[in-house]
Amino acid sequence: HEPSAGLRVCVLDRASRVASHSSHMSAGQIEPVRVDHLIEYGNPAELGAGIATVLREHPRWVRDYLGYRLKTLLDPALSASMTHDIRALGSVAMKTAAEWADSGVAPGIFRFGRSSILSGCDFPLDPCSPELLRHVSFRPHPIATGSPRHLCIRLEELCREQGVEFKLGHAVSRLRLKEDGERGTVVDAVETEGGGAVHASRVVMCLGADSDRYFPHLAIYGMIREFKYSGKTRGMFGTEDVLMATLPKLGPGQQAYVCLLENEGELTLRLGGGGIVASSPPPLAAFGQLATRLCGHGKPLEDWVGCRAVSADGAPIVGLVNGFENLFTNCGQSFWGWTLSYGCAEVLTALLVDAQPVPATFDPKRFRVRKQPP
Repeated sequence: HEPSAGLRVCVLDRASRVASHSSHMSAGQIEPVRVDHLIEYGNPAELGAGIATVLREHPRWVRDYLGYRLKTLLDPALSASMTHDIRALGSVAMKTAAEWADSGVAPGIFRFGRSSILSGCDFPLDPCSPELLRHVSFRPHPIATGSPRHLCIRLEELCREQGVEFKLGHAVSRLRLKEDGERGTVVDAVETEGGGAVHASRVVMCLGADSDRYFPHLAIYGMIREFKYSGKTRGMFGTEDVLMATLPKLGPGQQAYVCLLENEGELTLRLGGGGIVASSPPPLAAFGQLATRLCGHGKPLEDWVGCRAVSADGAPIVGLVNGFENLFTNCGQSFWGWTLSYGCAEVLTALLVDAQPVPATFDPKRFRVRKQPP
């Protein structure tokens, strides 16, 4: 939208190609009916780490988390309002996926079908087996699935066609700041490692795992294991349309799922889950039995460990950073990155292009920010 509004856009990414870091921890599902903030967890132990670890290593996050919990306890209407805002944000994803699939903007990426819950079964399991249907219950809402990686590659092509400049392999080293702006501190330039400085009238940070450098976030790691799907039907459990199943938890915060993705006719199973709070990616072995929950589809195509950046209230942080005149952010999508990314982009575009206000649920002003992080 920004190029079509007459704005020049430059994308900085420390990776040498798009989507080499982003979207790695996505289940590959769009399911806005289930997105929520952290009220459903009740305490940090449900984030997959002991309370002692969170208290010791993330005091800023704990401070803001406790403040958020207190506000929702004192005002139940606040919790309902946040849930409404987040699900409205997520609904943009289903609408966009349908529009892009119908118009040919993102051909062969999205599929639409059903979401399910699997319980009372033995592991490892083959999600192709019709026998498992007696262990399955179905959620009443439709979902979409697809490969975030392939969508990012397609979006890069579209952006380049509109004149967007990409500076890949340019890690940001620091923001060059001026304190004399009329409405706050001004980002004068973005300095990169080995690539010089980039000057812009407005700067947007999409931080991912680096979110905690500015706002209090927990870096929660999970694993993904992909297989080439060998089923005879286009859906799991012998169906044509079951695209996702939630598996029984291995422990508190240790969510597990299997998702069926399709890209240009190629079907892939994505097994994932887990929740380990850590300062750096843990080894795959740290996820224990989760990696062995599937069978029947040969050797894994690929394994990786990725990060979810979880804000202190579980809601995205989108908009003008408090204390700044021209620094914006889009981060903190927590456990629902792909589902919320479409709506977050729409909110940010409306602010940058049309000066539309950001809903309070997502406004960065609800958190204190580090102006020049370590």
